[in-house]
Amino acid sequence: MQQICGYKFATAIAGTQTRAGGVWDAEPSNPYLVPPSATYRARWRNLRSEPVTLRPPIPVYFIPVGRGRWRVSVSIGSVYQDLRERVVVAQRLAQGRWTTIGRQKLVIQPSGGGPITYGTTFVIRKQGWTVRALVPAKSAAPCFRSSVSQKWTS
Repeated sequence: MQQICGYKFATAIAGTQTRAGGVWDAEPSNPYLVPPSATYRARWRNLRSEPVTLRPPIPVYFIPVGRGRWRVSVSIGSVYQDLRERVVVAQRLAQGRWTTIGRQKLVIQPSGGGPITYGTTFVIRKQGWTVRALVPAKSAAPCFRSSVSQKWTS
C-alpha cells in the first residue's frame, strides 16, 4: 500500500506472495509512477506492517535568467503539499560559509498540466559571487527535507 504525502488514503501498488518464514518482496508494476514522498505498508488480510516513510530532499533549481535576475523553481510532482508563501533563501559563499543575501516567498507557477511548480525571482547584481538557493526544513516539511540547489557564479 502506498500513501502519497498529503493524501488521506492509500492505494495498492503491487502484489506478492510470501515464501518460507513469511518473507516477501514487491515492486510496483510501474516504478515511474512512484512519487518521491510517500509512506508504504504491506497488508495481509486485516494486518498491516509498520509504515516506512520516504521523505527526500525537495527538488530546487536556481537558474540565472539575465540582468542579475535568478529564478528559483521548486517542483513537487504528484505530492499534495501547498508551498505558497513558504520561504526560500538565496545564499552566497563568503569566507567558507553560506550567508543569506535574500528571502522570498514562493508562488505557484503555471504548469500547463505538468507537475505542480512553485517559484520566485531574486535580483543579485554583484558579479563573481558563488550563489545557491536553499529551501529550509520548515518550508519543505512535511513531505520533504531541506535542500539546496546547485552552485552558480553570479
